Amino acid sequence: MSAIRFFHMADLHLDSPFKGLFGLPEHNFKKIRTSTFEAFNTIIDKAIQEKPDFLLIVGDIYDGENRSLPAQRRFQEAMEKLFQHNIPVILSYGNHDHLNGSWTRFALPSNVYELPAETSVVQLNIRGQQVNIYGFSYSERHVKESKIESYPIASDQHVLHIGMLHGSEFSDTTHAVYAPFTKEQLLERNYHYWALGHIHKRQLLHQNPPIVYPGNIQSRHRKEQGIKGFYDVTLSQASVELD
Repeated sequence: MSAIRFFHMADLHLDSPFKGLFGLPEHNFKKIRTSTFEAFNTIIDKAIQEKPDFLLIVGDIYDGENRSLPAQRRFQEAMEKLFQHNIPVILSYGNHDHLNGSWTRFALPSNVYELPAETSVVQLNIRGQQVNIYGFSYSERHVKESKIESYPIASDQHVLHIGMLHGSEFSDTTHAVYAPFTKEQLLERNYHYWALGHIHKRQLLHQNPPIVYPGNIQSRHRKEQGIKGFYDVTLSQASVELD
């Protein structure tokens, strides 16, 4: 079977308000204020140029549960561009943009798979290789209980299994501990790749199989310094490459 390629990103926080910034010249503040959109547009342009098999977005697409109208429109436009290039998107919503918020819903095109509150599977067939992608969206802001037992254990190893999880390790208190897990629990699922979100620092928790936080796509305050972006992943039954 041939390898597949996908982009893994999380924590877009589109339309983050940058409330703590005062006294900047107007043009500088405007540049910072729109930086989450610019970072996201860069990824979308890269996807259209590179044509991965699909995109994974693991929670906190929007900065607030009301999902601002400008943010939703910009996201909708990006998904429509990907639709025109036949690039599927599998996404989940996290603690910032949970399903119980109040917002005016923007319809997304048919290439976008929105994971529901219950852990579900999206099945893709890519050049003869079946790919099962498991995950859930937050039904409310504070998901304190572990969700890992709702993920099925993979048995068919002819299928590539990918888990999407917006949450944190039990021991990691750098963010609020939501949907907690241990590395051992993830490894017990027998998946080929774990696509994580919620922690804004890029981290590789386990090498083989990869358990990966891509970090957020744009720094939002002075504690979020360093290179930001997404992971470009090439995955097969026998190997994985992360860029």
